[in-house]
Amino acid sequence: MKDRIYALEKNLGMLRQIDLGDEEEFRFVDVSIYRLIASVRTIRCWSDYGQFNERRLSLCLDGKQDNIKLNGITIFYVVKDILKFYLSRNGCHHNFTINWQIDNGDTYEQSFSLYCEADDNLLPHIVYAILLISEVKNEEMVQIYWDMLTNGSFPINNTIGKNLDDANNLRKIIDKIVQEYPFTEKFFQDGMKNITCFLKKEIDKIELH
Repeated sequence: MKDRIYALEKNLGMLRQIDLGDEEEFRFVDVSIYRLIASVRTIRCWSDYGQFNERRLSLCLDGKQDNIKLNGITIFYVVKDILKFYLSRNGCHHNFTINWQIDNGDTYEQSFSLYCEADDNLLPHIVYAILLISEVKNEEMVQIYWDMLTNGSFPINNTIGKNLDDANNLRKIIDKIVQEYPFTEKFFQDGMKNITCFLKKEIDKIELH
């Protein structure tokens, strides 16, 4: 199977993934207008639960296929993605893994879960995750913040006070990221709406008692 080539473009406060074709078609594309391109190799796999695709995305930033250095963090340029299709839900589930390293040498392999209606949201969310990693620099908190943003969920043993503290800290982080990268605004706005709805329900439960 030939590699597919995807690119990102900015569109109204968000990122949009576009398909540039396979390796042969890609030769005729002017790639100078795209900052980030990903070459995607797909392996089709089967399990007891049905078909899923295992993919390797090789990121190419500003024409260079190399590890990405950002805010004291090194992001390894190959990202693994497990893609499963759910016909009953009319959507798909990505589980993508980013390897990253802090300047002190500590290395992490971190997976991110993503449910979406179509298979064209992966590359933007990889970028959002990378920016979150580069700002937070803590594996545990990156995972907590990602779950908050994408699912509106918090660690099960958290108190409401701790959830409020985490939400406030995340808001400060988001403000810094959006100020520097305006194209992330819609993703983080939508995420904070999920968080606000969850917190409101939790506070309402207290008031009912």
